[in-house]
Amino acid sequence: MLKNVPLGRSGLKVSQLGLGANRLLDPAQADWVATVNAALDRGVNFIDSAAIYGDGRSESFFGAMLGKRRGEVVLATKCGIYRSPEGKVVVDGRPASIGRECDESLARLKTDVIDLYYLHQIPKDMPLAGC
Repeated sequence: MLKNVPLGRSGLKVSQLGLGANRLLDPAQADWVATVNAALDRGVNFIDSAAIYGDGRSESFFGAMLGKRRGEVVLATKCGIYRSPEGKVVVDGRPASIGRECDESLARLKTDVIDLYYLHQIPKDMPLAGC
């Protein structure tokens, strides 16, 4: 089994090895279900996704497959990069956008809690207070 370590000062404990989902676009979903279940069975408890991964398909996958196992994982997802209705990739860190994206991610993930939610990329025009 993997050792769990503190995630900063969040109070969360995550496995030293996590499962990133940025390549979760393969149509062979049965293989991904088996992969995720095998990782969880071996002690991986940290799953990282993002709304932009597969235009939401990664989050939808985890929402559908975790089911009863949701309580076993620290679920992270990212906001701030999305595809516009015209198909353009948009980098947006405005609070209104973050709120909308969070609601959409919660729905895709079929959960009422995202354990770690953060900006995927800081927009170039966003002032960084205190830096």
